[in-house]
Amino acid sequence: MFIIDLNYIIALEELDEHMADHVKYLSKYYKKNILVASGRKVPRSGGIILAMAA
Repeated sequence: MFIIDLNYIIALEELDEHMADHVKYLSKYYKKNILVASGRKVPRSGGIILAMAA
């Protein structure tokens, strides 16, 4: 399993423009049972993704 720790390096307004595509991307890999969990950090400075590995 991998723990992916994301830290945003651009403004949240720019990130929000791409959020719909990001959610589609995550959904694709949840359906393949590759992603286990994901979510935003609080405060909103990035996110965490748990992914399965072979």
